Amino acid sequence: MYSKRAVLLIYVILGVSSYLGGSPIRFEISSKRFYSTKWTRLFCRLTTVLSTVQILFSIFCLYDFRKLTKYSKSGEIFTFNMIYIVTMCQIIPIICFLLLSVRGDVIARSLTRVLRYAKYIESKWWIVSSFVTSSAVVLHEILPSNWISLVPKKYWNTPMMWANYLTEAYFITISSVVVVTVCSVITFQVAFTYPFHTEFCVNPKSGKFISLPEFRTEDVLPLEYRKFEQLHNYYMPIFGPTFIPFQSIVMQFSLFSNWMLLNYWGTLGILRLVLILMEAGLISFWTIILEFGGRFYEASKRNKESWRQLGEQSKFVRKWRKSVRHLYAGYEGYHVIRRLSVLKFLKGIVRGTFRILLTFND
Repeated sequence: MYSKRAVLLIYVILGVSSYLGGSPIRFEISSKRFYSTKWTRLFCRLTTVLSTVQILFSIFCLYDFRKLTKYSKSGEIFTFNMIYIVTMCQIIPIICFLLLSVRGDVIARSLTRVLRYAKYIESKWWIVSSFVTSSAVVLHEILPSNWISLVPKKYWNTPMMWANYLTEAYFITISSVVVVTVCSVITFQVAFTYPFHTEFCVNPKSGKFISLPEFRTEDVLPLEYRKFEQLHNYYMPIFGPTFIPFQSIVMQFSLFSNWMLLNYWGTLGILRLVLILMEAGLISFWTIILEFGGRFYEASKRNKESWRQLGEQSKFVRKWRKSVRHLYAGYEGYHVIRRLSVLKFLKGIVRGTFRILLTFND
């Protein structure tokens, strides 16, 4: 199920991240166990506090910045956009920091359960081989959101400038590491659950299976599906809440970029390319997530529908089928990704852009 390279990769990522203070989770290859220690949790929480202080200071500088008008100078527009871009880039690592520092132990147990269940399926029901295998810039110009801006310029010296650049380099490195860590942790679980979920469909469109035929019998399938369902319900409440702020960030940044590009195209300079690339990258990434989440939800509905023929042969399976709820990606009661979620998301960006233009033109 999981190849040796995939296990070694997650071992290296978690090891580097824990030593830098980005994650409290480590992986023990010999026992196939994810765990966290007292010191890794403490180091991760300390890094989270420092990152939170930095982003709060950036938000204060952004709020305290003078209001942009049609007569604003190009330097003011550039500085405002850089502070905004840097602040938005810090939000995603902060979400990852909070997720790992608060729910690190639960995530470690969830990863261990997924890995051990995958090994169990591979040893008992599998018939094929293994299938699993933030950006920032150190600025030469000091922004108001840098801590050194709190010190009057006449007191600046070479050691302070180097301390400022080293602080920037550390936050850039640790932010990139923690984002890669969270993406790796999520991918490690999805790499098993997403393709294996289709094995519970009795009559798929492709007609192909990667598990033994006995797996889809009325004696085995209900028990194995309950195991898979409990596994899903264990880790989805951990990662599901992050979908809400991330979609809000992508929506907010897209609307801000559209407004800046339409109103200050001539004065943005190189920032035009930065805003366009960042907006296109975020929208593309989130569109892919919404598309896969919608397909996962539809596959869950097809699985339940395919069990009708099993229910005709067994009263137990018929009652069990009625008790099964559709599996989903998201956070129940707030944001559940369905098939049309991607269209609603893109529609919201287009509609929001027109509303912003109408509001500011008035």
